[in-house]
Amino acid sequence: MLIQMSEQARVRWHNALIELTLLTGVGYNLLLALINANVFTVRPVITYAVEFLVYAACFLLGLGSMSRQRIAMIFGGLGLIVTLMFVRFLVNWQIDPKFFRDALVVFAFVVLGSAYTGSLPKLFIRMTIIVSLVAAFELAMPSAYGDLVNPKSFFVNARGMSAEGFWNEDSNLFVSATRPGERNFLPGSNLPRASSWFIEPVTMGNYICFFTAIVLTFWRWMRPSMLILSIGLIGFMIVASDGRLAAGTCVLMVLLSPLLKRMDQRLAFLLFLFVIASAWLLVWMTGITAYQDTTMGRIFFTVNS
Repeated sequence: MLIQMSEQARVRWHNALIELTLLTGVGYNLLLALINANVFTVRPVITYAVEFLVYAACFLLGLGSMSRQRIAMIFGGLGLIVTLMFVRFLVNWQIDPKFFRDALVVFAFVVLGSAYTGSLPKLFIRMTIIVSLVAAFELAMPSAYGDLVNPKSFFVNARGMSAEGFWNEDSNLFVSATRPGERNFLPGSNLPRASSWFIEPVTMGNYICFFTAIVLTFWRWMRPSMLILSIGLIGFMIVASDGRLAAGTCVLMVLLSPLLKRMDQRLAFLLFLFVIASAWLLVWMTGITAYQDTTMGRIFFTVNS
């Protein structure tokens, strides 16, 4: 009995550490921005160090729960990424660490997620409630959020952006948090685009798409109250962030979900290739050759990257 209780306690602590690592990985920019605005200047090396620690924690907590076959698959995938980096180097004669970092994120959190034995829907609903509460605070008191977090100072000090790029001198929010024109949602309200703990709206939009995917995957196992809450949170976050691309992507995911659920998961990589090819074709047909602050301009930026 004592051994069983000890094992249960170990599992609870292990799950708690995984949740803490996930929260840190998603929200470390907010923590660093708070430090930068109120304690000391945060430089790029600090952000890189925090990212490295998060990824290391993911592998440390996750690899011990994986079979040898899956571990081999993970390291095989990392080896493929390194090979692609080398090919890019031969083509461009430039080393792009960001390319490896962006790929490493996926592997790190797949490994972390494989070790989690708690309820994924409940975990992400809790996380989304936190995101929504921070966004609500930002919308209710944008000046207080700007002074407390000061995304402008953080992105200048820690991310290498130019202060001149922040066109709105009256706001400490991220450059795209305020727009010269009206909002797409709630026009005339003069509200900023909420960034929540991501401190910039585009990543907020990415999270909305991610949480929508979670709901589409697990809705059958959710209680009606949880499902209604999840849909309400998605709607609130879309309006709060004024996310055009996020809203369109979520609608597309809902429309395609019946088809995608019937697709063999082993062929899922073909969907990724199809999306990239479709985006490239769309850019080619529209003739866009430079970035613009439009939906098509962002698709061009994605393809060109």
